[in-house]
Formats: sequence, structure tokens, C-alpha cells
Amino acid sequence: MERGIKSKNVPEGTDTHLIPPEGLYSTQKWFAQVITQPLSHHHKLPPLAPSLYPIAEEAKQIIAPSSTLAPHKRIEIYYQQYWWRLLKVLHDNFPMLTKILGFTSFNQTVGIPYLVDHPPSDWALCKLGNSLPSWMSTHYKGKKKKLCTQAATIDWAAQKAFWTKHYPPNIHLETILDTNIKLQPHITLFTFSIDLLSYRDHLLANNESFFAFKKGHYHVAIFRDLNNHVVWQPLKETENMILCSLSQGMTINVTLNNLAHEGSELYEEARTLLPLFFRRWISLGWFYVPC
Repeated sequence: MERGIKSKNVPEGTDTHLIPPEGLYSTQKWFAQVITQPLSHHHKLPPLAPSLYPIAEEAKQIIAPSSTLAPHKRIEIYYQQYWWRLLKVLHDNFPMLTKILGFTSFNQTVGIPYLVDHPPSDWALCKLGNSLPSWMSTHYKGKKKKLCTQAATIDWAAQKAFWTKHYPPNIHLETILDTNIKLQPHITLFTFSIDLLSYRDHLLANNESFFAFKKGHYHVAIFRDLNNHVVWQPLKETENMILCSLSQGMTINVTLNNLAHEGSELYEEARTLLPLFFRRWISLGWFYVPC
């Protein structure tokens, strides 16, 4: 029997060996539609299939029973495992947000509605939730929206810092002032009005004690260090301004000239401390020169 099928909808020249038989495709489509239905509160398969026919009857037409389970009970296992697995991955990828909301509230107000809108699109589950921070800002209806959106943004920066590429530094110090150097892709810069990174450490340490927020200007960088640990570091305001400028494609000389032209009070501090800043940044491997 020849693998693949011919179809009126297949473009001319398509390798039909890569096309599943029509019966298999329709079964796969039905299976996906059933298991991706929103997870119910009791974690049981909804009584109606997406077609609005009773799932117990519809499943009989597609799945054989086992010695102990009816057809719809067999697919219920896959339905539960799909949701339990993906929600667990989101808990791992967004630990600060999960801690703030609690598991149940996270699942109901974030995890399930987000996965309905954005089912997995990559084999690598470490990338699950890449659009969650933007989804939070537009779709999240729960409590503490600003804090939760910021938490999701921090969590994702920490998550992607672990697997995002690190380029060889290839920095030449004699020409560094006029070189278009780049920040490593795994580095994310933030400025917050409260100390959210210390709060995150507090939460992830399972510390139940009260955390006293202090208002101010908190500049931080989240990155992967040379030992492949995801860490964060506080930045001076001057450091943050220089790094933000470099991340926008400006050279060091252009950055300093802009500060001088603006009459910024930070210009003298930048000129004085720049050698110290760069010694530390380069020791951390924060820069590279695009080839």
C-alpha cells in the first residue's frame, strides 16, 4: 500500500509521502480539539465535544474501549495530562507570578485562558509563555494587574536568559570607544519604582515573612553569568543610561557626547566611572561585536 494520499487540495509537486491519510488527519484534528478544550474546575472531560455532541457517544465512533475504560474515559487521560503538564511548565517558567497568585488562581486567571489563546507552538517547552507578559497587559482580568504583569516580565527575562545565545566577546579595547558593541542577547535591563528583584528572591526562598517595599528608582540587569547561572545585578543610574544607549546601537563616544550635550548631571559621573564600569562589564562577558 502506497504511503500518503492524493488530494484535490494538494498543490502540484507536493511530496504526497509527507501527507497523512485523510482518516488519520481527521482523527488527529478531533483528538487535538478535544484535549485542548479549557480545563474544567473538576478536571473532568467536558460532557460535550467541540462538535456539541455528547463526548461519550462521539468518542465511541473514533476510539476503541479498553478492558477497563470507555472510549471517552481513555481520551480524558490525555486531556488531563495535556493541561497538567503545560500548567506545570508555566508554574516553572513563571515562579514569581505563580507565588503572587497561588497555584489555583494562577491556573484559572492566567494559565488556562492564556493557553487557550496561545497553545504551544514550539517543541521546546522552556519557551512556553514567550508571549505571556504582553498577554497579561491586555487580557489579564485578575487582581494586582500591574504587579502581576511586571512579575511575568521579570520571570520571562530570567527564563530566556538561561537558553538564549551567548556570543564570544571579541572586544578590542583599543577601539572600543568608537565600536558598535552589543549587549549579549540574554541580558535584560529594567527600571522599577520598587525593589521587585529582591521581592522575587524573597518569594522564591519560600519566605512567609512580610516584605517591606521601598519606593525609589531601581535599575537592574538580569543575565546569565559565565557559570551559566541566571542572576541579577543592581545598576547605578549612570550605568543603566550607558547600557541602554549601547543597547540602542550607539557607541560609547556618542553616548558620552549626548550626555554632555544635554548638560546631564550624570555626564561627569559617567566620565569618571566609565573605566570601572567597563572593567566589570567585560569581566562579566556582557558585550560582543557583531560579525
